[in-house]
Amino acid sequence: MKKFVYLIILLLVLHWPAFSQTTVINENFETDLIDWQFEGNWFHEPGYIFMYYHPITYDYDFWVISPEFDVPASGGDLIINHFIDVYMTNVTDEKCEISIIHNGEEDVVWEYALTEGAWGSIFGTDMLIPLDEFVGETVQLKMRSYGAKSNALWGWFIFNVNLTTFFDHDLAAIQLTGPGSLNPNQTGTWLLNVKNLGLNPASDFSLKLFSYKENEELASATYSGTIQPGNSADVPVNWNSDMIHNSVLYAVIDHTADQYSKNNASKGQFVRISPPQDFNVMLWDNDNGIATIANPETGVLEQPNMGIEKALQAAGIQYSKFSNLPADLGQYDVILVTMGCYCLS
Repeated sequence: MKKFVYLIILLLVLHWPAFSQTTVINENFETDLIDWQFEGNWFHEPGYIFMYYHPITYDYDFWVISPEFDVPASGGDLIINHFIDVYMTNVTDEKCEISIIHNGEEDVVWEYALTEGAWGSIFGTDMLIPLDEFVGETVQLKMRSYGAKSNALWGWFIFNVNLTTFFDHDLAAIQLTGPGSLNPNQTGTWLLNVKNLGLNPASDFSLKLFSYKENEELASATYSGTIQPGNSADVPVNWNSDMIHNSVLYAVIDHTADQYSKNNASKGQFVRISPPQDFNVMLWDNDNGIATIANPETGVLEQPNMGIEKALQAAGIQYSKFSNLPADLGQYDVILVTMGCYCLS
């Protein structure tokens, strides 16, 4: 069963305003996809999924289906950033369409005939689909292209799928910042940036500081002020430790009125409780200046020494770096060496 149930709003800008909106789903296709279903010439590359014309297929019907997701009780807007590239010489009756699968049915919410030519910008254009019709339901998103010949379509590129909604009360933990290293029994102050994504002012909430290593509450703080919708505030929490160790701290917002808990915990912040002894560290940069390691955050290739240096700097550890091995190593307590790259020259 198919029916057109929505007016599709095409955005003329690349970013939809997110004032007081909560992002429930943000799929940017950068990592491996779990539970996505691909049929025919649909593929995944870091940063996008796409349908390609090759191998050329007659009377084709190719699709991709997302994992199941729940539409919040407050409704939501599905924002799809995509681009359709068309080879007009080959176009006859080919189409692209987007459907919502629910309760065993498929409701077509957008359809595009390739006779209209290319759709959107080569860098992607946002399209908004209201999901209020499916409030409280578990649904799937389906992108489908079909018609006489697949090479009428040079490519259909999906760069991002984003689901946003409105809550009356929603606080989000944006970022935790604090010292990278402390001495034993030295008190450090961490700041949690909290944003009010709800429609109403937020006040009288607390936050709790945890350690991934300890897996228990370390400290807590209370915020007695008021954060207006769309605004942010930095909430401080203090902590010290008498144990020499490395760990990662994170903070969790505790607000009884909060309606969405999945954004209440911050990302981790590394901290090192340093030993009182001084020690000398040496890094021998022995990788021939060749970038061979992919940065897991950016995907960009870097030299092996860069990751080691970032870790040392995050831990507040002073070190000496050399490209050539010094003759006298006796002054160093720790020596770190990159293994080097084989070079034919």
